[in-house]
Amino acid sequence: SLHNSCSNKMCQVILTKPVGLFDGSQHGIYMGDGEVVYSSEAIGYVTKDLVSNGSWTSWCTYEGVDYPQEVRDKIDENGGDSE
Repeated sequence: SLHNSCSNKMCQVILTKPVGLFDGSQHGIYMGDGEVVYSSEAIGYVTKDLVSNGSWTSWCTYEGVDYPQEVRDKIDENGGDSE
């Protein structure tokens, strides 16, 4: 489910493994410790970088992952799941 809001403050709260991040053209997966892994067309391979170095605008959750209550609360605050 894609959630179309990812202010820096909110992303800091919801970032738990494995939350997906999206910047409008790239999809990344949060790996913990403030790092995201993503495929970069600009450099031509999968890379790891700090979340704070990106311009992530949305986040998503994955089916089959049991997320902590804190993440489920954020989903509910943002209007529930969306496709």
